[in-house]
Amino acid sequence: VQYIASTPLCTHGVSGVIWRLSRYSMRICMREGITMPKPAVKPKKSAKPAMTAKKAEQALIKFALTYPETTLEHPWGHDVVKVKGKMFASFGGEAGTKGEFSMSLKLPVSSEMALTLPWVEPTGYGLGKSGWVTARLKSGAKFEIDTMKGWIDQSYRAVAPKALVKGLG
Repeated sequence: VQYIASTPLCTHGVSGVIWRLSRYSMRICMREGITMPKPAVKPKKSAKPAMTAKKAEQALIKFALTYPETTLEHPWGHDVVKVKGKMFASFGGEAGTKGEFSMSLKLPVSSEMALTLPWVEPTGYGLGKSGWVTARLKSGAKFEIDTMKGWIDQSYRAVAPKALVKGLG
């Protein structure tokens, strides 16, 4: 068996030894019953376009409304999700550029970590001092939906009455 750098690999079935083979040697391997490894398949690039700001907002509002006793209200001209009348997530925020995603939440545990991200800032009107953060992303940017869902969960647990939080487990 020859060692040739530009040819495929052949794995001997019993000992697992890998050899680089010429075409002639490959035919011998096949005849002798030595197995050939399957070529690695490159993962296809996702043809799925990046999520728009509106779709991300709709998905996160839908997620926030799955929590007990939540309501969707529209004060100040944007969407706010409340539990027992207390806001725990706000979407749309101040009027920014068209197609911008904005979400404000109370993160008493992870606000410092969240603020290290370039697209997160303390919420205005003095709310940032109490652990409120605002995430702003342009439409088409990579939306970290799972991270944002975790933030919604943390915000709900921080604002909701203890009896409701206890029921979540």
